[in-house]
Amino acid sequence: MRWDHANNALRIALDLPANTLIGEHAARVAEIGSAYPHTIILNAGQSDLTCVPYALRLDKDATYRAIAVEFDREVFAGPKFVEWLLIDKLDEVQRPSLGSLALYFYEADWRHIGVVGSPGRITSKWGTFPVYDHNPWEVPLTYGDHLRFYKKPSPEDAIALFLDYCRSEGICDQDITDIQAEVEKAP
Repeated sequence: MRWDHANNALRIALDLPANTLIGEHAARVAEIGSAYPHTIILNAGQSDLTCVPYALRLDKDATYRAIAVEFDREVFAGPKFVEWLLIDKLDEVQRPSLGSLALYFYEADWRHIGVVGSPGRITSKWGTFPVYDHNPWEVPLTYGDHLRFYKKPSPEDAIALFLDYCRSEGICDQDITDIQAEVEKAP
């Protein structure tokens, strides 16, 4: 799905500065609505991570969190992981359904991910900012100009894919096993 440029001014306005305080972000998005009407709604479900762990539900997985911390965020669910998934790990769908992944691209470069909610709506975590429900093109302009949809892996498949990615990045099975054992011991 290509962006039709109809809401260019809104998308430019949504590109808030990186130094915007997290607590002020939702208020700023709401204020933008007075100049550029939109249907963006702050979502009650929050995450302290970014869009990829949120969309794949890795933000709820203790093993994922432990690996991201253990390796100083050198190996985590970010752009490099998504590019790895796009090689042949995700199945593209022509007609998205509830729960499908929505991946935003600028030309061929991946930029953002969300999850298809109700018809014509996406739920996504905007970087370190809040989670929003929005129509597909009510997102910052930097998120891209093309939208593609993919079958969303189950939480079990998502962590398995992430662990395969870790191995491809040089993390050995013993390190993964040790981290999983520590996670299981934690209260």
